[in-house]
This record gives sequence, C-alpha cells and structure tokens, in this order.
Amino acid sequence: MLHPFWRINLTLLMLGSALTITAQSTSTLRSVVIGAKDNKPNAILQLNPENKDQGFLLPQLTTAQRLAIQTKSPGDDGLMVFDQNLKEVFVWKNNAWATGSANVIDNSITNEVITQVQLVGNDIRINEAGKVYTQSLSSLQVTGDAAGTLSKTVVNSIQGNAIASNKLSVADAGKSLMWSGSQWMAAVVGDNSTSNETINNMQLVNNELRITEGTLTSTQNLGGLILNGDASGMINATAVTKIQGNPIHNAKLTTADNGKLLMWDGTQWVAHNVFTLNAAQFYTIDPSAFTILKPDGKADKHNMTIFESDDSFVTIHSRAEGGTLIAPINLPHGATLQQVALHYMDREAANIQIRLLRKSIGSSNEEIINWTTTGNASTVRSQTFTAFNSRQIIDNNAYTYRVEVTLNPTAAANRPSEANHRVYGVKIQYQP
Repeated sequence: MLHPFWRINLTLLMLGSALTITAQSTSTLRSVVIGAKDNKPNAILQLNPENKDQGFLLPQLTTAQRLAIQTKSPGDDGLMVFDQNLKEVFVWKNNAWATGSANVIDNSITNEVITQVQLVGNDIRINEAGKVYTQSLSSLQVTGDAAGTLSKTVVNSIQGNAIASNKLSVADAGKSLMWSGSQWMAAVVGDNSTSNETINNMQLVNNELRITEGTLTSTQNLGGLILNGDASGMINATAVTKIQGNPIHNAKLTTADNGKLLMWDGTQWVAHNVFTLNAAQFYTIDPSAFTILKPDGKADKHNMTIFESDDSFVTIHSRAEGGTLIAPINLPHGATLQQVALHYMDREAANIQIRLLRKSIGSSNEEIINWTTTGNASTVRSQTFTAFNSRQIIDNNAYTYRVEVTLNPTAAANRPSEANHRVYGVKIQYQP
C-alpha cells in the first residue's frame, strides 16, 4: 500500500492531468476530491484526509513578499496567504490586505492582553495581541441637554433649561438666544446699529431700568449700584450715615429708645429724649464769681483783681503770683449744652486759655472745652463754642462742673488801663 503522502501527490498529479484534459476537451469537470470521497456536489474542490490528521497549508510568505505581490481588486479579491512575520492569515479584498483573524473571537476569558485601544471616528478598535476587534459606537444613546445617538444628537436644553424646538430659517439671521421665562428662544435683542436709535419709552420699575426701542425692551437691574455720600452701600442695602454731610451716631436703637428724637450734640446726630422746645435757657458767670487758684508756696497771695473804678471785668495783678481763675457751673441735671461763649480782651502777644471741665469725686478733670486765644486787640471779643467732646449732657449724679480761665499778661496791672488780659464773663446756653 502506498504511503498517504505519495497517494495524495499521485492524486494531485492525476488531478492536474484531469484538469488539463478537461481544459482541452469539451466536457466540464464538476468536482474534484482529494482523499476520502465525500459526496458534496456544491464544492468544486474537497480536501478530505482519510485519517483526519492533515490540514490545508497556505503559501508561506514574509511580509515583504506579501506586499510585493501585484494584486488588484476585484480580480484578486479572496487571495489568501500566511504572513510568516506577523503570524497571520491575510486575505486580499477591496485593494487592501485584511487580516484573516480580524474580529475572530478566541472564546477565552483568561489571559486576555489588550495592547491598544483606539477611537477612530465613531469606531472603537481594541487590539488583543494582534487580534483587532472593531465596534461602531454610533448607536450609543446620548441623554441630558443633548439627546439621540452619537450620529444624530439634538441639543434640547442648556443646563437643564429648555430650548424652543422651532426650526430656524434665513429670516432668523442675527437673532440671539433669549430666555423667555420658560425656555430659550431665538429673538432679536439688538439691531447691531449704534446710530439712528429711537427710544420709545424708559421706565424705572422697582430697581429695574426698562428701555424700549421700537418693539424691543431691554431690562437692567440696578440693585448693584453703590451709593456714596449721606447714604452708602448698594441700592438694596443702603445705610444713612450722614444728614447733609453731618454724621449720625451709629448706635443701634432698641425699644428703650422709643420716643427719642435725633439731636445734634455738636459733633454728630444722636438719639435723645424728647424735651419741651421752649426758648433757650441761659446760665451766666459774672466776673465776681471767679476765684483764683494759688500756686504752691503762695497761699497768702491774692492775685485776682476787680478794680473799684471799673468792675466790668476780672484780671490778675501779676502772673508771677498765679494766673488761673476758676468758677463753678451749676446747670440742671440732664440739661444739654448748646453754646458756651467767653467774653474777653487780649491786647498783647501772650494768650488767654479757657477750659470747661467736669470731674467725678476724687478723680481728675475731663475736658469739655480747651481753647487758646490768638492775636491781640484792644476791644472786647467773644468766642462761642458748640462742640463739647461728646460730653454735652449734664450729669450731676456723676460729675461736678467748672470753668477755668488762665491769664498770662507780661506786665503787672495796678489800674484798669494797665490790664492787658481781661475776662468779662461767660454765658452758657442750654436746653433743660
């Protein structure tokens, strides 16, 4: 018995002879079987090893040899070779070599090694150790603001806010998306012209400025405008801090302040108890009401002088013997200082100082007024004070009050005509 190898080769030889004969004769060969005969009339060639232990071996080519073949579609479509370098079966089709194992599944769920993933257009391509799997993603469903498949998405909303679905045309050119209150819609919001503008109407509605030009209305919220001056802050959160430029005390009022009025204290407006607005009340300090503060070591001296021939003022004889005059102030408890006026004469270079003071028992003085004269003149002058260092309310429960006037003449005065520093009196205007 012949070895199967020789039997197959002999058969191929006979097949070649038969094909040659067939090509030369008028008869047609329907089917050729190599190996065990099997009745498959639809196959022109059957390779059927008798022992089921052989396969069909394609031509073995290197990559360079495969690419050198002069192939052309469609005539060569279906040509098959095995690439020895890439260890792949290649089929020629559509003017290109295609791997014969493309999209072939190995039915294994282990030892999978993905070497490359590519997104090409709407296709995802996964290379698993030389095997390429391709899947179109065009049918993926998109949801949210955009909806549909990848190839047919429609934007239905912006950040969840609906968009009108009407189809736009050439007539809509130049329109913009405008929020209508329920959806975004194409609308004309401006004519892109900076000239020939005709404003039909302008309205201020609450904190909105509305301007109408033709059929178009533009609205601008003014709530962010910032005020300065007597009122400050944004329009919707203003605070009045002044009245005509005069500051207001910023203390928060409570129910205990019910019924109080704003009153000017000389430096700011403050909430104050209501009082009867009668004519202003006055308190005067006559020159004779003063006494003199004696320097240490000169207790036996009495330097204050009121002349017999002219008792309209008080002065001192010599500044070497002490020059500060002092007088008490006895105003009603709760009274409010409005004005304090000093009547004086200063006709030399040295100056006069006046201080209005308050002090609690056993404590030092607190200044209400402290002022020094300037210049000199041989006339009686007046200086009026309306600022009281926020201490304008008389509190006899906690304090006593006094006025001090310090004279500092350079020459001694033995008669009225020689007195260069004089005090003619103090007048206080107050509200009870």
